[in-house]
Amino acid sequence: MSLVPVNREPVMAHRSMVTPVRAAPEKSVRVMSQP
Repeated sequence: MSLVPVNREPVMAHRSMVTPVRAAPEKSVRVMSQP
C-alpha cells in the first residue's frame, strides 16, 4: 500500500508541470491573435 501513494505523488507533480507549460503557450497565442 505504501507504493500507491508514492506513485500518485510523482504522477500529480508531473501533470501539474505539464498543464501550466501547455496552457502558457496556448494563452499567449490567443492573446496575440485577438489584438
